Amino acid sequence: MSEWSCGLTNTGELRGRTPPMFPNRLDLKYIISGNMFSFTPVAPFSQWTRPIILGTFTVVLRMTLQFDTRLEFAQPGARGPISLLSGHLGFEDARLVSSLDGVPLAGDLIAQKLRAGERKLNESTTPLSSDEFGLPDTNQKIHDKANGLRQVFQNEDTQIPYLGLRAALRGSDFVMVFSKGARPAVPLSTCNCTSKCEMRIHCTCAGVTVLRDDERVLMQRLMSGGTWAVSGISEPGAWWVDGKALGASDGEVVTVRFCTMNQWGRRCGENVSFGFEDVGACFSSDPTPTPSCPPGMRVCPGHGCILPSMACAFER
Repeated sequence: MSEWSCGLTNTGELRGRTPPMFPNRLDLKYIISGNMFSFTPVAPFSQWTRPIILGTFTVVLRMTLQFDTRLEFAQPGARGPISLLSGHLGFEDARLVSSLDGVPLAGDLIAQKLRAGERKLNESTTPLSSDEFGLPDTNQKIHDKANGLRQVFQNEDTQIPYLGLRAALRGSDFVMVFSKGARPAVPLSTCNCTSKCEMRIHCTCAGVTVLRDDERVLMQRLMSGGTWAVSGISEPGAWWVDGKALGASDGEVVTVRFCTMNQWGRRCGENVSFGFEDVGACFSSDPTPTPSCPPGMRVCPGHGCILPSMACAFER
């Protein structure tokens, strides 16, 4: 052949699936469409001049990769790199035409040869082996880099945070964006509780370096029927919580637990039991007696008499 030319597309479409019977395998199919070539045969077809042959085809790369664990989100990470179980390179949708198409007799004769060429091209395959691609070495590097990325995202509690993965096409670029969310809630420890007036409970936990600003502490009391009832909830980032005694009697052993809550859910710590004491009603700590105000003045507890138009801090 002479006057040979070829054009290959530099982008393709990646497809994948996990066979139901083999959950540790991944079938990949990379399709590159829109390829073309053209040439002029050196020898003429019969008594006619040499036609120009134009061909279009699709390149298909098939690979089956094997992992040492099931491909599920709930499974731990693979202990070793992936391996190439099988693979081959082939063609699809081959189509050949000539400059003599439509010419009586000549076009029909050449068309038979072109159809035979299409079948031969579509049926041809080239086996692939891992040695040709250096897959063991490459996969080991990818495996090591992935573990390194995992270490980067680990937090101070050696817990993997929740990661988000978003993929998008920007022009001709395939972009993957990782986002790191807050770590899962960490249960509190070393919690102590005391009784307060008006049948309330005050508890403090060791949460100075544990709680984040957006996390709350939920206090629950174990009731007689074995169920947990909400007693109180803390302010965001506070490691102490006030709650109700929920009908506890004087001298009763009350059992509570503390659950740390954030956007990913909640995690509860160990149960804490203490002897509840009925302290009674709460009394004002303001020693200032309530004054008797003259006409045109009003009482502001703790501040004496003020004008009606003045604000009283006690009423805010």
